[in-house]
Amino acid sequence: MEDLFEANSWGDTWRDGIYSYVHHHSRIHEVLGIARGKGRVRFGGNKGRIFTPKAGDVAIVPAGNGHQCLFAEEDFLVVGAYAWIEIECSRCRTKRDVDLAALRHPPSTFVHDWASRLRCSKCAKANRRSTATLLQLAQRPRQAAPET
Repeated sequence: MEDLFEANSWGDTWRDGIYSYVHHHSRIHEVLGIARGKGRVRFGGNKGRIFTPKAGDVAIVPAGNGHQCLFAEEDFLVVGAYAWIEIECSRCRTKRDVDLAALRHPPSTFVHDWASRLRCSKCAKANRRSTATLLQLAQRPRQAAPET
């Protein structure tokens, strides 16, 4: 499941359960895939909808939306991951990946509304104020292995 998430632009994967209390990420989207077992999960905070995800099911939790495990079978296992975006400068065409959690924005901001706030760091160093265009959700850049 981790390979599938990373191939579709979700990184920083983890394996665990879902908290038994309402939990959310105010500034980053999260994907949850059920690797095995079955549970009852509430999405949308205290007054949200309750679902019974089972092995093979996937849920995308937008930033700011609470989720909570109400019941889990003993073997319930969740694979989670987080989103990055890829941007391109409208002037110099430089592309780079951006961690959604690093962007300052209200938690309710839609992904496409960020486009007007993105700026090219390469052009900024040259005292230009070129905007950047949102291209797609992108896989987190991988750290190169240290040279020996």
